[in-house]
Amino acid sequence: MESKLNIETNMIEPFVTNRYIFGPYGEPLHYDNEKERQGFIGKEKDLESGLADHGVRKYDYISGRFTSVDPLSEKFYGMSPYNYSENNPNFHDYIIIT
Repeated sequence: MESKLNIETNMIEPFVTNRYIFGPYGEPLHYDNEKERQGFIGKEKDLESGLADHGVRKYDYISGRFTSVDPLSEKFYGMSPYNYSENNPNFHDYIIIT
């Protein structure tokens, strides 16, 4: 489980302004600001469907999987077409498909 804190300080006493707790697949487990829509790798979460919009694919926080295959999957035969960035949380896919 990963947590993220935003802390503001003043000359008297620091205080927490927002607190975010994420599950292993990026699903928000708890956050103080209910209007927050940013989720997995900073993509916006659709509050109606519960999926993160990645442009060409939707990501399901509960299953930790994309709901469709990667449009570039034919170029990477050794990997599952549902993978993202070689399943490494430190990598980010910078290829933009328009």
